[in-house]
Parts: sequence; C-alpha cells; structure tokens
Amino acid sequence: MSSPTLQMLVTPYVGFADGACRSTQNLSSATWDIYDPHGESIDLQGIFLGPTTNNIAEYSAVLELLSEAIALDIQEMVVNLDS
Repeated sequence: MSSPTLQMLVTPYVGFADGACRSTQNLSSATWDIYDPHGESIDLQGIFLGPTTNNIAEYSAVLELLSEAIALDIQEMVVNLDS
C-alpha cells in the first residue's frame, strides 16, 4: 500500500514597498521591508531618489524590494503595496 502524498503548507516571505513624493518640493524616496516566514524583519531599507514623481517613487520601491529579494535568494514572497 502506498502512502498518501502530503502537501506541505509553505509560508512565504512577506514584503512591503512604498514610495513617497513631496509635491511642494518634488523630492521623493522609496522604502521596503522583508519579513521571513516567521514574521521577523530581515531587511529594512530606503533610498532618497531626489526630484521625481510619486509614480516613479512607488515603482522604484517595488524594484528595490524585488532586487533585494533576489539578492537574498528568496524564491517566494507576497508583496504588499498601497498603490
């Protein structure tokens, strides 16, 4: 008799990304945070982008988050955004 295949539930990493732009001075930044499957923050970073639009700031935050996930050899991640 063969044993049934057990499907393991895998809890993925979780990432948050956000960009911000101050419209009065046109200064923007991007930040991101990655949590391991146990809920511990393993990477929190941000960068100053200088003058750009809010859309570019949001897009840059996602790119930086995904680049860092690749550098950390993360294979699966749920990404949370506010835009």
